[in-house]
Amino acid sequence: MDDNFVDAFLRLAGAGTPGVLLSIILELPVFLFSVAYGWLPINLSFPVSLVIGLTFILLFLMLSFWSLKALPFEKRGKVLVKEGPYHYIRHPSYFAKVFLLLPGLAFIFRIWLPIISIPILLIIWESVIMEEEKMLKKDFGSEFDQYCQKTGRFIPRLKR
Repeated sequence: MDDNFVDAFLRLAGAGTPGVLLSIILELPVFLFSVAYGWLPINLSFPVSLVIGLTFILLFLMLSFWSLKALPFEKRGKVLVKEGPYHYIRHPSYFAKVFLLLPGLAFIFRIWLPIISIPILLIIWESVIMEEEKMLKKDFGSEFDQYCQKTGRFIPRLKR
């Protein structure tokens, strides 16, 4: 595949596309087996579990839209955005997928196994994001290094 095409695609989609695909490949069987066989059920009433799940989904949507507002597609790869959620973490949309969407779905379907699999997803996302960060380092140099010292990849740094 043409390197220019891959570079342009990654600038538009970020590392998210391979990360999302790998996450779906991992999580879909986990969800299906958990639901089908009742593995590790969340022992809450359906209304309570639904409210918790929908709260996570709402937070996922809010953070995703806030991330998109701070870094619209036309800015990707052209400026290093440090406002909005990017002021706190380098990858807020990926954080939203792993720590908000997945638990939200787990609570809606009332199964723990997808939440337990989060460490595996973090390993997948870490490896995928490394490629994106190499590109950002190449494009923004020391400015990106300084930004990395102030922000965590997924979790905000306590000391700023």
